[in-house]
Amino acid sequence: MTDGAARFDAPAADALARAEERAAELQAELVSRTRELARSEAKYRELFDASPDLYLVVDARGRIAEVNRTLLRATGYRHEELLGRRAPTLIVAEARRRLWAALPAFVESGRVENLELVIRRRDGSPIDAIVNAAAVRDESGRLVGAHAVIRDITSRLALQRQLHQADRLVATGRLAAGVAHEINNPLQAILLHMALIEAALPEDFAERDAFERVREGVRRIRQIVAALLDLHRGGEQQLQSVDVHAVLEEALGLAQTPLRHGGVRVLRELAPELPRVWAVERHVYQVVLNLLLNALDAMRDGGQLTVRTRFLFAAGEIEIDIGDTGPGIPENLLPQIFDPFFTGGDRSRTGLGLFVTYGLVRQHGGRLQVDSQPGRGTTFRVVFPAIDEAGAGERGPSLEPAAGEAAP
Repeated sequence: MTDGAARFDAPAADALARAEERAAELQAELVSRTRELARSEAKYRELFDASPDLYLVVDARGRIAEVNRTLLRATGYRHEELLGRRAPTLIVAEARRRLWAALPAFVESGRVENLELVIRRRDGSPIDAIVNAAAVRDESGRLVGAHAVIRDITSRLALQRQLHQADRLVATGRLAAGVAHEINNPLQAILLHMALIEAALPEDFAERDAFERVREGVRRIRQIVAALLDLHRGGEQQLQSVDVHAVLEEALGLAQTPLRHGGVRVLRELAPELPRVWAVERHVYQVVLNLLLNALDAMRDGGQLTVRTRFLFAAGEIEIDIGDTGPGIPENLLPQIFDPFFTGGDRSRTGLGLFVTYGLVRQHGGRLQVDSQPGRGTTFRVVFPAIDEAGAGERGPSLEPAAGEAAP
């Protein structure tokens, strides 16, 4: 190689070296930025998944492109079950109309705020939700997708309904107690005159059974009146240790004749060694009897009455289920069944008994729930706190309504 060729190759070699050095620097920068991007994406994903709200990303066709773990936990779906699925299919049919009505304004403004929808979980149960969404557009302004934030307000709405029901029950409870005061005196007179009539009846009086049924009916009214007055007056009432199974058997014994005449068979599924509860025994009896007679009233063409008890060990509660195979209660009437004087027609009459029952259960720190489907019957579930045997005293606590409550 000549000296000129060497002089020519030296600058080329230097340029090549600098190019290789620059390439190495760019490669290192690329690796660094890739790692930084991965860390950023991981941090975004962590925030995305940790959010208490449900996040949903859809494409221009309304198909789900991404969801967060909160949404998966809330709905019960797996990630792969949702990707590619049309988002509106998650919304119950009745609420879908509100979505379609909001779409034109969303396309125009790029936002939708506080849209109330109902989402259906994988098992079919509903989630009450508020949806806020923002449009995603490309450089030309074309809509290419949307990000939606969904807030589960199921518990909040349930609490609002409970508070509304409690307010309504307080007002109507005062009215019911006033009526009870007026009923009490005529009932006393009826029972007194029945006793006088019975003393004059011959021993072989053919309608004595009918006479006893009338008297038992009047006593039943007196029990309801007494329970109403207890709810209204409040005040301190001493609790005692109550054997729920003994109360159930006593109430079933009283209802035995109408159950038999009504063609209703009784299925008992009673838990062994059920703990006792602190309660006013006649109140527990009233609760059970009201639910038994309500079930009997629902099965006018015969059927099966199921009485079930369970001990919920983890919660320290006992559960009493009383179910019938009657026509069930229409869904639109369920929120009203504990209202006093409510009547849903001849086949779904509930009346004052459930109002009294609801109030007595609440006074004992318990819960009364109902599960009913038209054509498949109704089950009322009563939950009472069980006695903590380790810390139980000799006399037990006293029963007083919450402050400001004259009725449940």
